[in-house]
Amino acid sequence: LTDQPKLRVVPNAEAALVVSGAVRCWLCGPQGVEINEEFVVELRVPSRFPAILPAVFEQGGCIPPTFHHLDDGALCLGSPMMQRVAIEDAPTLPAFMTRVVLPYLYGFAYHARTGTMPFGELAHGSAGLEEDARRFFRVGEKANVVRLLLRAGERRRVANKRACPCGSPRRLGACHHTVVNAARARFGRDWFRRQAELLIRQRLLERPAGSGQ
Repeated sequence: LTDQPKLRVVPNAEAALVVSGAVRCWLCGPQGVEINEEFVVELRVPSRFPAILPAVFEQGGCIPPTFHHLDDGALCLGSPMMQRVAIEDAPTLPAFMTRVVLPYLYGFAYHARTGTMPFGELAHGSAGLEEDARRFFRVGEKANVVRLLLRAGERRRVANKRACPCGSPRRLGACHHTVVNAARARFGRDWFRRQAELLIRQRLLERPAGSGQ
């Protein structure tokens, strides 16, 4: 509220905390393009933040639903994994606003002005989730991302005995154990199990109607 004085805490019965109001996005990005615009947003913050990230909604009608929104109308701020990485050293709401929300708002305003995205564009749906997970775990296209997330959600002694999801014939303990163990230590087993469930649900949503696959 100090950084964005037009925000207010809103009484509610749904989230642990709801903050709503005008947010000033005043940033200078690629090619020196400066954005100084105001957006009306609502942040719905769960009680388990930062383990569970806030949902952010734009309420001023400036951002069309065709521009990076989730199915529930919330802004698609990037994969949960990379949002969590962005605030890892400062898991606070000011850091979430500065490092996650404001770059999204800047990206929209930049795109509206230039027709291009300033920081690149992540694929939608499961493809984007998988892309960021591969980047995070430093594995190639052959990796089974769901199994990789599940291995990070298991105890080290159990996971290390299983086949490495990267696609090699080796067990995890003789392959990508270092990066998986480090990830588990950073965010905890529960978080990676939730990411696996999220990816599975997203794949199911994308399954063609009538498909038995």
